[in-house]
Amino acid sequence: MPWDSIKAATYDKAGDVQKFDPVLLADHNQRIASNPEFQYIEQDIAHYKALKDRKNIVSLNYAQREKENKDDDATRLKRINERLKVAGKKPIKSLDDVPKDYQEPDPYLDETVKIALDLAQQMQGSSK
Repeated sequence: MPWDSIKAATYDKAGDVQKFDPVLLADHNQRIASNPEFQYIEQDIAHYKALKDRKNIVSLNYAQREKENKDDDATRLKRINERLKVAGKKPIKSLDDVPKDYQEPDPYLDETVKIALDLAQQMQGSSK
């Protein structure tokens, strides 16, 4: 039916950026290797895989579940305090003390901006 499809957009190709891919990828990999936010993501993925390997079984033992929840909260508090330290702010003692204006960083967005900047600089350098 005609309303089930969207007309394709017309556009002009701006240039070939594939020649920049190896350098962009190398710079990206170097940045994320030392970025604590991406290390947190790797830890979260490993934690998820461990849970998945246990077939997402939740313990019926209240003490065990409470310990797991406390461990998760401790990890979150530690990460928030590390971020606050980098920002030059005082650490907090509990998750209840998280500032109302606190916003977790978006490492994917930040890295996307850096990749776009790298590409713009490389394209500008290659046109000279």
